[in-house]
Amino acid sequence: NIISDLSYNTETDISPYTGFWRAHGTHCAGIVAAIKDNEYKIAGVAPDAKIMPIVYDANSMTTNFQHYMARGIRWAYEHGADIISNSWGCPADNSEINEAIMDAFRYGRQGKGCVVVFATGNDSIDTISYPANCNDTILAVGAIDSTGVRATFSQYGAGLDLVAPGDKIWSTIPNQTGYMS
Repeated sequence: NIISDLSYNTETDISPYTGFWRAHGTHCAGIVAAIKDNEYKIAGVAPDAKIMPIVYDANSMTTNFQHYMARGIRWAYEHGADIISNSWGCPADNSEINEAIMDAFRYGRQGKGCVVVFATGNDSIDTISYPANCNDTILAVGAIDSTGVRATFSQYGAGLDLVAPGDKIWSTIPNQTGYMS
């Protein structure tokens, strides 16, 4: 359990990493599932949801990032995830990731298929990044700011399915709460 003291639900944790990616994942998890009615001024949109954080030590990923990302997708659907939310991208198309995503669609939720969500990217261009753009079944999500306008960093274009608040959002971060975009 990464931050049980900050009141979000977890089932398991693999090799907790204390850098930026852990903070980013913790922040996203809080937006989804932070328990309501607490002193941290945050309640997730689904406070009864269970979070399955899948985090790898950054040192183990330096040689084959794509392998570990595909492995994480597989682990999630093999261990009962209904929704696999990914706010990361890769510089190039990767067959192992593509296959893991397709398998999550086919075999997740005991053959009913998982919902797979990817962020569109943070490079402020009119092209959605990979892997959000690799499959029409992926739910590709961009970011808007507090006025409802596209966040300056968010990628957009063909394949964008929806946008959600993503700029200066208050949520959980390791051992505290704070704003992240």
